Amino acid sequence: TARHAAEFWMIEPEIAFADLNDNMQLAWDMIQYIIRHVLKNCAQELEFFNNFVDKGLLERLNALANSDYEKVTYTEAVELLKKSGADSCGEKNNCRRPCPGHGNKNNPP
Repeated sequence: TARHAAEFWMIEPEIAFADLNDNMQLAWDMIQYIIRHVLKNCAQELEFFNNFVDKGLLERLNALANSDYEKVTYTEAVELLKKSGADSCGEKNNCRRPCPGHGNKNNPP
C-alpha cells in the first residue's frame, strides 16, 4: 500500500558495499544507540523496572551500552553454549534438526 511504502525503510541499501563485519558492527552500534537513548529518555520507567521487576536491569543495560562485543564463529558459539550447559533445543526440546541426546516427536533418541 502507499502507506506501507511511505513508512517502510531498510538500512541494507545504505550499506550496500559493506561486508559481514561491517554489518555486525552496524547492528551493535544500533543496539547501543537504542539502549543509550532509552537510558537517557526513560530513566524513571527503567528505575521502576529495576526496583520492582528485574533488580539487575540498569546494571546490565549500562554494561551493554558501554562495552564492546566479542565476535565468534558459529563453531565457537556452539562450544561456548555447550560449556555453559545451555540446552540448544530450548526448554521443551522442540528440535527441528537432529540433536544428539535429545528425543522428541521430530527426532526420537
